[in-house]
Amino acid sequence: MKTSETLEPNFSRHTIADVRDWQELGRLEIQPDFQRRFVWPDAAKIMLIDSILKRYPLPKIFVGTSIRDGRTKRIVIDGQQRMTTILEFIGNRFSLNKPYSGPFRGMSYKDLPKDVQRNFLSYSLDFNEFQNWSDEEIRDVYNRVNKYSFSLTKQELRRADFPGDFLKLSEELSVIEFFEIAKVFTPANRRRLADVEYTSELLLVLIDGPQDKKTNLDAAYLEYQEWPMKEVYKEKFLAVLNHLALIFDEDHFPISKTRFRQKSDFYSLFAAINELQGDGHELQEILLTDLRGELSKLNARIEPSALGLHGEYAIRCVSDANSLRSRRWRTDFLKEFLLPVYRPTSSGKKGNSTLPFPIHDPAQ
Repeated sequence: MKTSETLEPNFSRHTIADVRDWQELGRLEIQPDFQRRFVWPDAAKIMLIDSILKRYPLPKIFVGTSIRDGRTKRIVIDGQQRMTTILEFIGNRFSLNKPYSGPFRGMSYKDLPKDVQRNFLSYSLDFNEFQNWSDEEIRDVYNRVNKYSFSLTKQELRRADFPGDFLKLSEELSVIEFFEIAKVFTPANRRRLADVEYTSELLLVLIDGPQDKKTNLDAAYLEYQEWPMKEVYKEKFLAVLNHLALIFDEDHFPISKTRFRQKSDFYSLFAAINELQGDGHELQEILLTDLRGELSKLNARIEPSALGLHGEYAIRCVSDANSLRSRRWRTDFLKEFLLPVYRPTSSGKKGNSTLPFPIHDPAQ
């Protein structure tokens, strides 16, 4: 039976060269059956290596150790992705490409100067070692470390992995007063950077239309780290918000009192206005009062139990809401709805006081 002393982990430090030697000797088990699969994206791996090259500290690695065949065997409890990344880099399985921007850009481990290789191998990792623990006890430690740890959100990870122009502009735009007035973001969104993530999704709309959130956001952060067109897209972003502020005038029709403050609706409305502006259409301000009335009716009609397109729109806001298919459908719906108040600028026509409405279900 273990005493309180034997239950205490031992703190130790080992170099990357030690870890490499353990692996080569078959004395390191990085992915026992209870571990999750290795899932880090390339950018995360590259930035870990950059941290080591800069001698930045890394979090502790938890391992269980036992004596087998007269030799110490180490089983990784927490730190699998860091250990795997380090060994992959030493094995020349990836190079220091974007988002890395230092003097070794494009190099793999074998390409580094010899003194840099030596410094890399001499970097010390901090370990908590649980000695002579049973498989059941090691599993219990793994479950507790992962169940009760405070995981970073995807956007918190992007902030670390993808520094650059796209991130900076997303952060700058996320604190525009209009978002506060519209109540698009909750205090919880602000605390965990969900506001920045959402703003970056809106920026991506300006670049290439509605996107599938799951597949394209990380790629955009990587591609636009260096972004000469940043100011151009900032102006496009503000142009859309300007139209939203005109339509949802705080004194007459505040967006915070409508469903359009919700992220799915706001995203689609933002995309629809951007496309109308991009097609050369101009908002006819003289028609705003009637438009607000029609938007108010639309706001009341959209619910899952409604018949026709109003019901389908509501369902597409909650079911698979962030897929390209749902976002494209909602954008087309709202674009059709807004089209009567967005006249082509080349026509020379001016708005009048009578809408060519009432606006109705676009399918009718």
